[in-house]
Amino acid sequence: MDTTYFQYRAGVVSQSRRIVHSAFVEESEESAAWTSWCRREFPGHLVEITAKPGERPEAGQATPCAPCVQCLLVFTAAIEVPADDPMPVRAPDEKPVAVILRRAQWLLDDAADHINQGRCGKAEYAELATTLDDLAKMMRERAEVPRVVEEPHD
Repeated sequence: MDTTYFQYRAGVVSQSRRIVHSAFVEESEESAAWTSWCRREFPGHLVEITAKPGERPEAGQATPCAPCVQCLLVFTAAIEVPADDPMPVRAPDEKPVAVILRRAQWLLDDAADHINQGRCGKAEYAELATTLDDLAKMMRERAEVPRVVEEPHD
C-alpha cells in the first residue's frame, strides 16, 4: 500500500479547508470513506488525489494545497531516530508563527470572497479578528514592540 495524498475537490469546502491529507488508500477504495492519518473521515466522491505537497502533479493528480499539519506530525512521529544520533538537532520554535500566519491568510482569503458575495457573518468576522489579534501579539513579542493603544477621541 502506498501513501495517497488527497484534498477536498474545489467548491466542496472553502479554500481554507482544502488541505492535503495523507492516507494508505487502495485504488479500489475511491468511492468509500477514506480515513486520513489525522483520523478524519472523507467521503471518497468528495476528494481528489493530489501530488505529494511540494511536488509537481502527474497526470490525473490535482495541484496540492497546503498540507495537513496533523497528518505531517503523525508521519514525522513514525520516523525512527537513528541509534547513533540520540539528540536530533531541533529547529527554532517558530512553527506556531507559521501556523497562525497561514491560518490568517486562509481566513482573509475566505473573508474577501464572502464579503464580496454578502455572505460574511458575525462568527466569521469574530474568528478573523481573534486570529489577527493572536498574530499581532506573536509578531510584537518577536519584534519586542510595545502594543499601541489608541486613546478615544473627544
